[in-house]
Amino acid sequence: MYWFIAEDRYYYSNEGLERLKSQFKLQKIYVLPTIDEVKGNIAENEVGFIAPYSPSSIGDNSNLKALFVTKYLPNKYGVLTSHEKIACVSDAQAMEERLGLSVIDSGYSLANIAGAQLLKNFTNNLIKAEKNGYRAKAILLAGIPGTGKTFFVKCFAGELKRKLVQLNLSLIMESNEPIYKLNTVFEYFDKRAKDAKAQGLTESYVILIDEIEKMIGNGSPGEKRMLGRLLTVM
Repeated sequence: MYWFIAEDRYYYSNEGLERLKSQFKLQKIYVLPTIDEVKGNIAENEVGFIAPYSPSSIGDNSNLKALFVTKYLPNKYGVLTSHEKIACVSDAQAMEERLGLSVIDSGYSLANIAGAQLLKNFTNNLIKAEKNGYRAKAILLAGIPGTGKTFFVKCFAGELKRKLVQLNLSLIMESNEPIYKLNTVFEYFDKRAKDAKAQGLTESYVILIDEIEKMIGNGSPGEKRMLGRLLTVM
């Protein structure tokens, strides 16, 4: 059995449902199913269910997820759902509300930092390396509070003339599927970069993940899994 998780209301329309039934060879798809509908079709192979949440969210049945093949359905317009597109919601607003991202146009540059010569050298070397095809990797900045780690990132983004994207880990951790939410963030930016490249353009961002140390040490199992995924992406 399939359980489809979709935020875009397109998938709940007749057209969307018929497309899903055809694609996955299903006879029927239950929309926002009740626990009775799930239990009544537990042995059926050609039945699917669709909702904006996972099966474990139905009542106290936390083990239901193991019974399904779960499919996350992408929004029809990238980060935007079809109804957000109609409502003229901006990509930045949708990213902030759905993905926990704040998009900032930094007005700073390296000239606003006193000292930090090693970081300035790193930035200048990165600019030269990217001209020769080098793809930047993540870096970790460690230091006591108030030493300018976050401010450097703002200056770094301004120097590179790129938008600064601040990732809200707390908001992501509060979601039902934090790992999926995190993957969605990076998949979104990867898709944007590929789409821009196909048009002969370049689209790059500086992504700031602040206070990652909160997931180290006495973090919960969920936080440790998130930390592992972050380090893998980095």
